[in-house]
Amino acid sequence: MKPSLDSRSSRVHPTEENTSSVPIVDIREKWVHNGEVRLHVLDCNERSHPADQIPIVFIPGISGIAQDYLPEMATMSPRRSLSISLRGRGNSSAPEKGYGFEDHVSDITSVIERLDLSGFCLCGFSIGASFAMGYAVDYPMKLAGMIILDYPARFPSKHPDSDWLEYALSNPPDRFSPVAARAFEKTMSNDVLLWDKLNRLPFPVLVVRGGKPGAMLKAEEAEMYRSRLKDVEVLCFEESDYMVWKPDYIRYLNTLKTFLDKLDAAGKKVPPRQNAAWSI
Repeated sequence: MKPSLDSRSSRVHPTEENTSSVPIVDIREKWVHNGEVRLHVLDCNERSHPADQIPIVFIPGISGIAQDYLPEMATMSPRRSLSISLRGRGNSSAPEKGYGFEDHVSDITSVIERLDLSGFCLCGFSIGASFAMGYAVDYPMKLAGMIILDYPARFPSKHPDSDWLEYALSNPPDRFSPVAARAFEKTMSNDVLLWDKLNRLPFPVLVVRGGKPGAMLKAEEAEMYRSRLKDVEVLCFEESDYMVWKPDYIRYLNTLKTFLDKLDAAGKKVPPRQNAAWSI
């Protein structure tokens, strides 16, 4: 049985400091059910995107929400782009438990399968990159490319910032549910290492890390990506910490767009999915 989907259309004109002009774009707001969890998805240019441009799917960080990527989605228009609020974040529902690594990966899987996506680029930020990689190593033939924003190939047993829960709970509850934040911390007990699975990824990968203190991806870990991935480009934004879009949002955005343009030019095609298995 497929997870159920509801959708409605809206018109959004996002604003962002450092963007001088962004177009009005068509955003479709969707809801995908992964079992009892209702996931909020924003889908930009679903019906009007150029067929020769590869879609991009954004996976936010630990307290990120789908709406955080409205500026990227607008400035990348007319390319199709999507963003997901994972369980416990934003407008997605917040179960009392079920915040382990595989639970988050299953959220991504449910959205991708329900929206019947293939041949897309998956972009994960911070810990969201580990969930994105978890999906990618299981379904490599669904992707045309991947972008990893400042995170190693692992899900950690504990957050590197000992005060992260206090910070998370200081967020508005409609960003990161307090129930979800506390449950998430309890699930962080064992490292999930993905380094040895990266050789499953046949498509181009872009890795962007920050060069300042506070960056989550260390230089030696960036080199591990170089040694384990078949087709990888690693960039360092020396003036950035883990928030690689600061201080130069335009550089960040152009880096993503350039990579996507390369994927478009390569014309990588993914075969249609066959005999897809659904679990909810």
